[in-house]
Formats: sequence, structure tokens, C-alpha cells
Amino acid sequence: MTLNLFLAWSWFAHGQLTQMALAYAISQFAALGKPFVLKRLRQFEAVQSAIESDALGSPGFPPTEKEVDKFLVELENHPPTTVENQLVRLFSALPSWVQEEDIHRGNIPGIGESLEKDSQVRHYMRSYRSTTALEAHQKSRYYIWSHLYWAWCGMRKGVYHDAKWYDFIYDSTMDDFDGGMKHLASALHTIEDSYSPGHTQRTSGVGTITDVYYWPDTMPNHKQLDEPGGEYYNLAKQASGAFILCLLINLDQEESVYVADCGNKMNTYFRAQL
Repeated sequence: MTLNLFLAWSWFAHGQLTQMALAYAISQFAALGKPFVLKRLRQFEAVQSAIESDALGSPGFPPTEKEVDKFLVELENHPPTTVENQLVRLFSALPSWVQEEDIHRGNIPGIGESLEKDSQVRHYMRSYRSTTALEAHQKSRYYIWSHLYWAWCGMRKGVYHDAKWYDFIYDSTMDDFDGGMKHLASALHTIEDSYSPGHTQRTSGVGTITDVYYWPDTMPNHKQLDEPGGEYYNLAKQASGAFILCLLINLDQEESVYVADCGNKMNTYFRAQL
């Protein structure tokens, strides 16, 4: 197995899938006009950009912003608005965080499963040859659900920061929001992997999961994933965009509303016949 084969999905598809999903979610969310949440997110972007400019000389991650802007233009047929540009910059680290989910000791070919328990749960695969497809599906599905929930909690906590007297010493607002984004990255990586033909078998069209693979059995076919425009690539893009949007539109909602909305999407995108 070559390095390029191993990293094909991680360093190309994961990055581009997340960029396209972000473009879709930002386009839809900005159009909804939720003034309080948008105001808070724009404040976060201003603070984040100021910190990055001071520390690094420039804000954001221009390569990612350029790609997401390109996808926004394709969606809307006009240049991104000021608000959209601010949201793109705020989330510009997300695609690289999704990619980095592949870097862990449990993903070392040949020995990973002995170094890390359930090492392939985050990749929607069977961690051991003895793991059943149903068990792998249930564990990975719960992994996604949990990280999405904690993503919503962290991001919402940042948006509705409860001011403390000691905020002038340490204000946790941005840390809470960024922590939520990192949980979102973990969830998105597994969501995207679940559509990889080298990880699962899904039916054409509706995408019902009918098998979950053991990594060493399918690793040589990983190159087929690096095909933008393919059916499962497009399904992965749709699912990722739907879950990002689900978080954003529910940042001003109570927990029960978010849980119901996210639960409906889990049932839509992770139906299985195993």
C-alpha cells in the first residue's frame, strides 16, 4: 500500500467534501436571517481574526476560504456576501480538522488494531475481523451522534455565553465554540467515511448501509474514493452539509428541538439493513 493510496480519501476527499458541505450550509444558514446567532458568529470571527492577525500576521486560512468561496459562487451564481465571507473565515479551520482525524496510532497499517481499542469506529469500519457489521454500524453511528451532540452543546454555549464576573481574566466563549467545532470535525470525518465504498456498502440511490467492512480486506481499493462527482461522493457531500446546517439552525433552539432534528437526519442518512 502506498502513502498516496492511504491518504487519498483523507487529504483530498475529506478536505474537499467538507469545503463543499460548508458552502452549502453557510449559503442556507445566511439566507435564514437569524439575527442574534449571526451577530454572535460575526463577533466570534472578528475576535478570532484579530488574534490570528496579531499572532500570525493574517487571519483565517486563505486556501480553504478561496475554495469555499468558489463553491458558494457555484451555488448562488454571485460572489459571497460579507456575512458569508465572515462565516467562511470563522469555519476555515474545519476542513483541516476533519482531515486530521485520520492521524492516530490505531490507523497504522497492520498493527493499528493492537495499539488502540476499537480503532476503526471513527472510520465507520469493523475494528477487528470478529466485529460484526451490525456492531460496527451501531458503534460508529453512536460515535457520530455523540460528537454532533457535543458540537451543538459547545457551539451553543459560546453563542449564549453566561457572563461571569471573572470574564475579564478568562472568557471561555471562544474556547467553548472552538471545542464544539472540533467535535463537529470528528463527526464529519466519520459521516464522510461512511459513504466510502472502501468502508461500507450502500445501496445505490437511497444509500442504505448493507455491509461494513474490515479495513485490511478493502484497503487496496481505497483509490476508488478519490473520485469527485461519483454517486457516493455526492451523497457524502449532501449528508455532511445537512448535519452542519442542522447544528447552525439549532443554535438558538432548546435541546429537545435539536435532538429531534438531528435524530431525524440520523435516521435518514444512516438507515441500515444488516
